Amino acid sequence: MLRPNSRTTRGLTLIEVLVALALWGLLTALMTRGLDVVLRSQQQQSERDGMQARLQNSLSQWQADLNQIDTASGIAAGVDWNGQILRLVRYSTYPTPGYRQVVAWGLREGRWVRWQSPPLSQRQAVTEAWQKALDAFTQAGAATGLGASEPTDWVRSEEHTSELQSHSFISYAVFCLKKK
Repeated sequence: MLRPNSRTTRGLTLIEVLVALALWGLLTALMTRGLDVVLRSQQQQSERDGMQARLQNSLSQWQADLNQIDTASGIAAGVDWNGQILRLVRYSTYPTPGYRQVVAWGLREGRWVRWQSPPLSQRQAVTEAWQKALDAFTQAGAATGLGASEPTDWVRSEEHTSELQSHSFISYAVFCLKKK
């Protein structure tokens, strides 16, 4: 009968087990850090995607407003830019064609926001809404330091709010409008 070699049946030494556990711990720590980095970058990407979607929605609304400008509304040229607020009269197809809406765009608390009137059918109502659009920005900003209270007719949808903070974009768009 052959006797098994004592070297092959001996098993692992304590040093080998400790080295294996240390390597396992090191790999686990590296993997946890790597996973944390991946999760953080995924969250940041999600936030950037949300900001970009809001910006695209705002620019789409901006383009729709500019494409629907009504220069025959009785308001001088239907567009006014005072350096802070862009007001315009646009066609509204709701509730029926022939209605007008007054829309104002401006910066509020560092955000580019949109104010709109309900659909209007009478010239006097358009004139009143034109003034109300200016008042909505100037009174809210002057009386409350831009933001403690808002008029009830602000468009609060994320679609119309974005992180645009540059007046140059607005000035360029208005300049292009006036060139037409």
